[in-house]
Amino acid sequence: DSYNMLYKKLKHGNYDAGESLQILQNEDLNAFQCMARRPVRANSQVFLIDHAWTFQQRSMYESLAKNEPLIKRMLNILKYADQKIPFPSGEPGKTPLLEMLVKLKTLGKRIELDEYQIENIDKLEFHEELEELSLWTNRISNYEGLATKLKTLPNLKGVWLNENRVADDPEFCSKLFADIPNLQIINTKFTPCCTELVLKALFKEHVGTPSSEIPSLDLSGRSIEYFNQDLLLKLPKLSILDISDNEHLTVEKNSELFMKIFKNVPNLESIAVDQEVEDYLWKQHATKKLASFLPKLKYINGFSLLLGKPENKAKEMHIRYIMKYLWKFAGTFKLVAQEEISYEPYWYIMDELGCSVSHSDVPNVAICPLLYSASNNFSTDMASISIMWVVKDLEVGSLIYRDYLANITEKELRSARLSVWFKTPERFFLEENERFKIIVRLEKEELEKKVLALPAPSVDATGAIKDKLKVYTDMDLITKYLTSKHFEVVEKPEDADLIWVTMDVFAQFSKLHPIKPTQYLNQFPYESCLVYKNNLAQTIRTVYGFSEHIQLSYVLDEELNAFIGEFLDREKRSAENYWILKPHNLARSMDTVVTNNLEEIIRYMETGPKIAQKYIERPLLYKGRKVDLRFIVLLRNVLPLEAYIFQTFWTRMGNHPFNLDARTICDYETHFTVMNYGFKYIDVPNGVEYAKYFDEAYAAQTSWKEMYSKICSTIKDALLAAQKKYPQMASPRSRSYYGVDVMITENFIPKILEFTYSPDCKRMCESCPSAYNDILECLFFGKINNLSPLHQLHN
Repeated sequence: DSYNMLYKKLKHGNYDAGESLQILQNEDLNAFQCMARRPVRANSQVFLIDHAWTFQQRSMYESLAKNEPLIKRMLNILKYADQKIPFPSGEPGKTPLLEMLVKLKTLGKRIELDEYQIENIDKLEFHEELEELSLWTNRISNYEGLATKLKTLPNLKGVWLNENRVADDPEFCSKLFADIPNLQIINTKFTPCCTELVLKALFKEHVGTPSSEIPSLDLSGRSIEYFNQDLLLKLPKLSILDISDNEHLTVEKNSELFMKIFKNVPNLESIAVDQEVEDYLWKQHATKKLASFLPKLKYINGFSLLLGKPENKAKEMHIRYIMKYLWKFAGTFKLVAQEEISYEPYWYIMDELGCSVSHSDVPNVAICPLLYSASNNFSTDMASISIMWVVKDLEVGSLIYRDYLANITEKELRSARLSVWFKTPERFFLEENERFKIIVRLEKEELEKKVLALPAPSVDATGAIKDKLKVYTDMDLITKYLTSKHFEVVEKPEDADLIWVTMDVFAQFSKLHPIKPTQYLNQFPYESCLVYKNNLAQTIRTVYGFSEHIQLSYVLDEELNAFIGEFLDREKRSAENYWILKPHNLARSMDTVVTNNLEEIIRYMETGPKIAQKYIERPLLYKGRKVDLRFIVLLRNVLPLEAYIFQTFWTRMGNHPFNLDARTICDYETHFTVMNYGFKYIDVPNGVEYAKYFDEAYAAQTSWKEMYSKICSTIKDALLAAQKKYPQMASPRSRSYYGVDVMITENFIPKILEFTYSPDCKRMCESCPSAYNDILECLFFGKINNLSPLHQLHN
């Protein structure tokens, strides 16, 4: 009886898995594996697996930084975590090798034969005009045969043999250049005769982007001493540059080279360099000389100048490694206490034995987490462990497998989610993203053909409204501040003319209390197209395409393939790649994280449906801190649109200086602005104070009046998008108001973050006690106090 066995092992703390199982270190596969020591029959054993570490994402960095033994243990568990194995089903859409070989002589100047397991190229026949040959990740090991064949290609200028055994020789590149002196690029490295091919190699990831607009460049491991530094002058907007992995160059011996590079990139904000150059830059920063040649630099190897040089870089790099790769082994759970759910997920790493169990679609064991209290009192004594049980017979020497994505099928994008552990085909995801963007364009074009029809004439709802409306509400603020003579708060919903509640009227409230056809409601049908973050992104995208109204967004449980393609594309271009993951319908930044880690993003899908939205890496700051603005928007009618914006707005602000350093990427008070739940706001201006600061700080670029007009137009456009896509929102019995959060970018573009149904208006009432009178009198009696009409704006 498995339950009795589990009870006894829990009671006695019997962690005896090591008697039946053992850990193997497989150097050939670069992996730990788990193997059976003795035969175990299916369903005959339950094992307790300890957890090496249980944590929440927001405390992840701090937990590691304070615990050296934990770092050491995690590094051991994650020893091979940076390795991935080839995807078992191969690459979909890839041309078979035999078909490629037939085409070789007709493929032109560039040929890609990556990942075909080619052992030699002696008998391959290439086009005589071939200039570029890519043979990444094959099995070529014979240098003489390779060099002999390449010498027969008179126009060859670039060859890529990375991840072949032949290239393991540290002298490979210099030897091949000596044999074929016409080569300009060998394994991404520039040679002394590199010329025009350099530009093609540098800019091939920026297809369609003029060089004057390219923001990032990767020169890592490219032998930059042979690179014409004046080419950087063609990139005036370059802000991210990687010149690492050129360790044979030193500032002392190559100072002129480095200074020319630095002075040719005056707008550089982030640079990746080798250790000797890093030390030099930190020294220049300490003596305040850095700004003389890199005036806008913010990050050196990902470390923020704002936070300063790390005291122990080796430790920081270990923490970075752990935070990057732990997601291969992490499991997750959420705590539930009676009817209350903790929306912030917990993550855990099993002990060495648990983490050594490999993946298989046909597992022989199953593992799940278990919260356990030895004293039966979870408030004082609680531990998270995992239990493992055998589901198929094990023989001596049997390798142990579990399904890392148990119960997740292809309907939930299983293959794409296996990218965390397997080397899945990049080409497939890149093409999926291109396909996704085409579909968005076609949807926009199709909707543009749609003509909105106004609803049939009916009695104006306001005309039928009596002088005084009875209001049923569950909102204490309305009970306290609604003092208008036109409204009376009643205790029973059946006595009310107006239902104004915090819960979903249609999905929740109506199931508790029948709604009369004569009652007004504080919710529109289909308004989830605005208040659900996934729907808001899709609504705006369908109407306006990939517009500036909202950040680029992907609904992960529908668009994961395309998102992975976008992430990989940005990675190839060395572009900024931070994303914010948001649950579809939670507020106050719950279950929300900021990351540039694809594996973390994919694993976070297990905590609930998520939208991945491009993080605003360059927000307009308030005294160095991140800020967003909360506006109250009233919706009185959908068709035709009648909407108002409350003239009083308020600011929400991070408490810590904004930066993207790995040391603070998990810090809530750096990256989030909602501080009135568990935190305290520090030095937060009200709307009037913020507008004054804005005008003083940015007088040379714009004005608050102009910025406010842009914000109003953006909000109006979002409402028009909802109207266009969901005209069935229109309802004469509905009125509502929303909290609309907006963030301004450093180039003064307002971005909608979210629409919130029934927002918390405590701060609004404190600054404007008449707010609820003004809101409801406008919505039901057409009175306009402290409000501005959005629908009358001319964009």
